[in-house]
Amino acid sequence: MKKNSTKPSTILAGSHKAHSYGFTAIELMVVMAIISIISSVSLPQLLRARSSANEASAISSLRTCVSSQAMFYQSDLDNDGVYDYATSLEELYESGLIDNVLGTGKKKEYWFHMHSENPDCWSLT
Repeated sequence: MKKNSTKPSTILAGSHKAHSYGFTAIELMVVMAIISIISSVSLPQLLRARSSANEASAISSLRTCVSSQAMFYQSDLDNDGVYDYATSLEELYESGLIDNVLGTGKKKEYWFHMHSENPDCWSLT
């Protein structure tokens, strides 16, 4: 019968492997550096895209006001028998041609103001 011969375990200096369950400080710093580089590149582009979207929304709101004024004029929505333009954004809102957000004069970061000195002329800024 053959005996199971086992060699005694020897631990040499530097050959002992410890089980590591976490990240080292260097690994964490590399990940943080990569994230900061990506965010520094993408954040300005994200802000430019947001600004462009807000400008497009403002232009669309101006077009909506122009179309609403044309419909107001053609339909005599103030029921006074005279075909005239609305004198304010509130009047366009009350006639149901624009929503309440645009009717307040402020949409996102932009302010809208309608000015009319006579029934035949109006301006929107």
